[in-house]
Amino acid sequence: MRDPAAFLIQPAGEGYPTDYLLARLRHRRGNLASARSSAGAIDEALGQPLQHGPAVTPLQARATMHREFRWVYLQMNRELRVAFAPFFLWFELRTIVICLRHLRAGEREQSAERLSESLMGVRLQGALTSTAPPFAAAGPLAELAGADARQARELEGWYRERKGREYEQRLIALYLEQSTRQRLHPALQDFFSLTVDLKNLVAAAKQLRWGVFEPSPLIAGGKVSRVRLEQLLKQRDEAGLLALLPRFPEQPAPQSVPEKLEHLLLAHLTRELRRHAADRLGAGFILAYLWECYLQSLNSALAHHAGTFGTELLSGEQVP
Repeated sequence: MRDPAAFLIQPAGEGYPTDYLLARLRHRRGNLASARSSAGAIDEALGQPLQHGPAVTPLQARATMHREFRWVYLQMNRELRVAFAPFFLWFELRTIVICLRHLRAGEREQSAERLSESLMGVRLQGALTSTAPPFAAAGPLAELAGADARQARELEGWYRERKGREYEQRLIALYLEQSTRQRLHPALQDFFSLTVDLKNLVAAAKQLRWGVFEPSPLIAGGKVSRVRLEQLLKQRDEAGLLALLPRFPEQPAPQSVPEKLEHLLLAHLTRELRRHAADRLGAGFILAYLWECYLQSLNSALAHHAGTFGTELLSGEQVP
C-alpha cells in the first residue's frame, strides 16, 4: 500500500505544534464528557448511567464524530497527520462500504452526499462517485487495501455479483492486515492489533456457537495467534477460546463464551487505549481522545434506540 496519508485530503497549512493541539484536546475532552452526560449518552469514562434526554440519531452521531475527526486532523502538524492516517482511514472504511452500496444501487448522488464530511482525498472520493469499476487493480480502493491483482479481481467479481458480505469483509480484512504490517506508533499498533483480535474472537465465537465453520475467516496481525484460533475452531474447543479472552480483575472468569463478547472486547480495547493516554504528552493521548469521540457516537446511537426499546433492553449493549 502506498503512504496512507496520500489517500486523505492534503491541507495547505502546516498545522499546529503538538503541544498546542494537546492543550486544545484536553479542553475539548472536558467538553466531550459534559456533552455525553447532557445528551443522555452512556458515559463509561465517568461511570454515568444512561439518562433520558434528547438523543441524536445514529447517522447524526456518526456525522458529529467525523466532524470532530476532521477538526483534529486539520489541527495536526504534518508528522502527526502521517502517523494517524491509518487510523483515520480505518474510520473512513464504513463510509466507503456505504458508498459502494449506493453505487451498486445506481445512487451516485447519495454516495457523493455521504462524502461531505469525509477526510478522503480526491482519488478515493472519485472512485466512490464515478461509473468506473471500483475495485480496478490499479485503482485507489485496491491500493488502499493493498490488494494484489488476483485479490482486486476477486473483489470486483463479488461487487458485480452483488455479494456485499464477501467484498465488504475482505476489504476490511485486507486493510487491517496491511495496517498491522506497518511501522506505527505503539499506541496505534495496539489499536490495530486489538481490533483484529476483536473481529477474530467474535467471528470464532459465532462459529462455535452456531456450528457453522468457514475455511479461512480470520485476519492476520492480531495479538492472538490466527493459527491458534484456527486450531481451536477445527477442534470445536470452546474452553480453549475462553482461555484467550482478556481478563478483567473485577469480574469472575466466564464459564462459557459471553453472548455480548464484542462489548467485552470493546471494553478491553478501551482500557488499553486509556493506558496509552496516561502519557498526556503525545500520540497516545490523541488516540484516546479520538476513541472517546467514537464511543460517544456509539453510545449516542444506543441512547437513541433507548427511546424505542427502553434502557433495560439496552443494558447489555452498553460499552462497560
